Amino acid sequence: MEDKLRARIKSSKKGPLIVDVNKGIDMIKSGGYAFHAQIQNANERISKTFDKMELCKLGSLLSMPYNPLYPAIPKKSPFKEFFVWSLHRLNERGFMSYVQRRLASRDISCDGSIPRALALGGAAPAFALLALGGILSLNIMVVEMVLFRISKRNKMTPYLN
Repeated sequence: MEDKLRARIKSSKKGPLIVDVNKGIDMIKSGGYAFHAQIQNANERISKTFDKMELCKLGSLLSMPYNPLYPAIPKKSPFKEFFVWSLHRLNERGFMSYVQRRLASRDISCDGSIPRALALGGAAPAFALLALGGILSLNIMVVEMVLFRISKRNKMTPYLN
């Protein structure tokens, strides 16, 4: 049954729907395609194929969340205690974390080091703050000049002593 389904999918009018990871990532790079694969396999190939600019343009969706696998044992099995003890021992000695680190693929993402044009909307608050500071400093300067002239006219210089 599975062979019939695969043959039917491969004979699609638009081309093959099931391809290997290498060809799928190449199709994504050429544009106009989406590809569904395991994260580890896809990330490894993407990190070798795409450059920084293309990584920033690339989007991804997590369709299935990661679920850790555990051994399935019948409820009152005599092996239950053995599996629990073995898993605890592997965890205590660090083998579990080692295997998880070894098998986990590194996340690929846009690191933001690529220069991008800053839109005016993004820089508008900075320019508004700069203008406000300029206006405030001009007002303070005018007030100081007026106070200086008044004090010079009265021959009183209370703040210049």
